[in-house]
Amino acid sequence: MDRGDGVCQHLDEVNTGCRIYDQRPDICRVDRQFELRYRREMSWEKFVRLNEAGCKQLQECVNSEAAE
Repeated sequence: MDRGDGVCQHLDEVNTGCRIYDQRPDICRVDRQFELRYRREMSWEKFVRLNEAGCKQLQECVNSEAAE
């Protein structure tokens, strides 16, 4: 899905949304990934917190790279 620069090839940068949202693959479906891979290991609440923390780290990386 990566277009070569770490960004999904289906990102609509003008509207800041996914162009294939209704048909997106399982890897892009947080609830589906939880059910398939993580529900035996952690609660939904913990899974959401970990995802939020990961998103914040990615945003910080992008912001620090943009500042350079």
